[in-house]
Formats: sequence, C-alpha cells, structure tokens
Amino acid sequence: MPFGRRATVQFTLFDVATGEYEQSEFAGEGVDNGDKALYKAYTGALKYYFATTFNVPTGDDAEKETQDEEVVKASVYRDMFIFSIFAGGLRFSDVLEFQVKHFNEEERRIQKVIRKTGRMHQFKIGQLALDIINKYKKEDAEQDDFIFPVITNKELYLKNDEYRYTFIESANKAANFQLQRIAKKLEIPVKVTFHISRHTFATNALNNGMRIEHVSKLMDHRDISTTQVYAKIISEELDKAVDNYIY
Repeated sequence: MPFGRRATVQFTLFDVATGEYEQSEFAGEGVDNGDKALYKAYTGALKYYFATTFNVPTGDDAEKETQDEEVVKASVYRDMFIFSIFAGGLRFSDVLEFQVKHFNEEERRIQKVIRKTGRMHQFKIGQLALDIINKYKKEDAEQDDFIFPVITNKELYLKNDEYRYTFIESANKAANFQLQRIAKKLEIPVKVTFHISRHTFATNALNNGMRIEHVSKLMDHRDISTTQVYAKIISEELDKAVDNYIY
C-alpha cells in the first residue's frame, strides 16, 4: 500500500453460532501514513464505517436526536452494541450494568467483575468507546449510576437477584429486537444479535494483527482454546481468498 494514499476495507460480521459471516458492502477509508500502514488504515476505516453507518452521535448532535421512544431505544441498544465491539467484546449483561465506578477516565480503563465468570477484569479502551461513554454519562452522576439508561430501578436491580436475572433476559431480548431491525434496514442477511459484537471484536482484533494471547485476555477467556475458534474462522477466510483470487 503506497505512502500517502487511502485504503478501503470492508467490514465483516461473524455469527459463530451458525458459522455464517457477512461482509458488508459498505466501505470506509483510512489514511495510510506508512507507519504500520495496514493497521492504521484498517482501524480508520473501521471507525468510519461505524460512525457513518450506525450514526454514532456525540456532543451537541446527541441533543438533536428525536425523543420518539422507539428511536431512543434503538439508539441506546445500537450504542451499547458498538461500545461492546470497541470495549473488548463485553457481554450484554456487563455493558448493561456498566457503572460510573467501573471506569477510570484518566487511564481510559474499565475495571469490573464480569457477571458470567465472577472474575475481576480490566482493560484500556479507545476513542470511539470513550465517545459513547461521554455521550451517556451525566455530569452529576454518582459512582453507582449506570452509564446506559436502560435499568430503571437501580436499587432493586442491585439488591434482588431474581429481578436482576429477569431484567437482563428481558433487556437482552429487547436489544436483539432493535438490532435486528437495524440489520434489516442495512440489508444485512444474517441474524444480528448483541452477542455478535463479542465475536466481531475478536475476529477484527485478530485480523488487525493482535496476538491471540492478548485477544484471549481482553475477552476474559479462561482457556485460549476458546479464542482459537476465531483464529480458525480467519484461517478459513484466507483459504477462500486464495481460492477466489489466486489463479
């Protein structure tokens, strides 16, 4: 890729559950500056794709959004989905209950106990995930306030295990419903659920050249063999690329 030119990439959503993947026809551009050119260009294109296709608003733009209830719900779940992709592939329950106290703004670091594993997990996030946090975080927020405005009864959610379990399940279904509506609008033929954000983070991190050990750590996998599923998918894609383009 020559110095100073622009690189165009396509974004792929993976559904590990079905083994299907969809490469979007939308393409974004990233500047190739010659220093780790492919990585920088790909990252730039990836951010461009999400910022334009999913229309992630920040600052004053957020205040101009319509207050229609369904649009607001779709907007929140969309932002949670994108946040997960750029925040280590956090599961829905962990994004849902992501609180102010879980984020160190100075270090851009998330630190929280993962709901599924019960393990303390910490990692740094990039600018796009930070933009989404800043969009929802209130200026006068308390440390135990939730970042995303989905949980309506904070006290009950934190104290009652049965209520919390039921709420997570219900909210997850609502998120999947809204994400599928967005997917249909974008004419994405595969079923899009919130959990795809986790798969998407992993496959794109590996595609960008991140070591599998680091991807495994960011995803809080106990065994690296779990992460190797994504490496296998990428290997299969490379095989298909050779079959299609190498004569």
